[in-house]
Amino acid sequence: MKEQKSTFSLYYYINKARKDSKKRCPVSVKITLNGTETTASIHRKICIDNWVAEGGYPVGKTEEVKELKNYMTVLNSKFLESHKKLIQTESYISAQMLKAYVFGTHYEEQTGIQKLYKERIDKEYNLYVKKVKSITPYNRCFYGSQYLGDFLKEKYGLEDIAVKKIDDRFIEKYIDYLTTRNKKRAGSEFSDKLLGKSYLKGILSKFKSVLDTAKKSKLITENPMEDFSFGLGNQDKVTYLTLEELSLVMNAELKEDYLVRERYFYLFCCFTGLSNCDFTGLKRINLEKENGKWWVRTYRNKTVVLSNVPLLPQAEAILRIFQPDFEKLGYEELLFPVGSLCSRNMHLREIASLCGISKKLTTHVARHTFGTTITLTNGVPLESVSKMLGHKSLRMTERYAKIINAKIEKDTENLSRKLDSMLISRML
Repeated sequence: MKEQKSTFSLYYYINKARKDSKKRCPVSVKITLNGTETTASIHRKICIDNWVAEGGYPVGKTEEVKELKNYMTVLNSKFLESHKKLIQTESYISAQMLKAYVFGTHYEEQTGIQKLYKERIDKEYNLYVKKVKSITPYNRCFYGSQYLGDFLKEKYGLEDIAVKKIDDRFIEKYIDYLTTRNKKRAGSEFSDKLLGKSYLKGILSKFKSVLDTAKKSKLITENPMEDFSFGLGNQDKVTYLTLEELSLVMNAELKEDYLVRERYFYLFCCFTGLSNCDFTGLKRINLEKENGKWWVRTYRNKTVVLSNVPLLPQAEAILRIFQPDFEKLGYEELLFPVGSLCSRNMHLREIASLCGISKKLTTHVARHTFGTTITLTNGVPLESVSKMLGHKSLRMTERYAKIINAKIEKDTENLSRKLDSMLISRML
């Protein structure tokens, strides 16, 4: 097997929230590998005064410090040796797999998406090419596998990736990659032309179908593309909730606990603008207090751009429902017990139905609602909204401004019709 390129790092830290009476804190290690990360306790403690937080290492001449230094050296060597062995034997490795390998716990061998693609290609060749004599469905699958292979090599240095590791963040990156690349690697004579929208939808539709097969085979519990819109339609179309619709969601009488919980999650995103990816991974470390005001500061999963949002009173109230004393949490602790994207969107559709809202309610509509109803409609400058949303450029935020301007124009026209009977000329 060809050796993979792999991004790998370790960072040691202490959990100050679990400090004992002698000021000793547990030491943990954060493992980052190929875009995945996990943490593990190393079952050692150190006095908080003997720890350099910025560099993640102990200082001092005590026996405890010497023992910890030696243990960390041994552990680093074990991580490096284990990492080297895994990249030579596995088609895909993650931080969780490396952690299991080092600490001797069990991990499952996971089926790769390219393996599933190959099985689908063979099946469709026999069905469509041999029997039906139609090459199009087969080509979508064959070239889709090629494009995915190119993406995995260029972005992750991998030949394949476990189907369980494919989530909405991965899909968003893959779509961004497809919409900006040309046809060259797919064997087209028009090598410098971008992939057409209809062709691209066919490729993604087949990708979704392969993931459906994985779900039916119980390799995954949910298809992350179940409610995915592909993002290939009208780029200026933004679905959001008006103030009236938002009030309906806030005031609806929901009897089921899971719907009540989902409403809280959704409203938190409406008042912070966080996407599902960023909300799911939100940790205590992402909350910072400045001049008596709490802020949500996180680098967006999709763009790796800093999102800097003030924690509005409504959002803070929701946070304290789930974490009453969030200030005391360890920095790496998650703030919300969030379910899968598919289950969340399913619950939101149920809430929309109960509220009489005809719009397709998804987690991303909350982000759009923050960009329109919560901020721009209330006079927040476009530049500030762009920074809060973590957009790469102002042009991405201008989509929201266009929607607001169109609404204002429509409202003004309605007002003009109402005022027709109040012409000044009739008073003369």
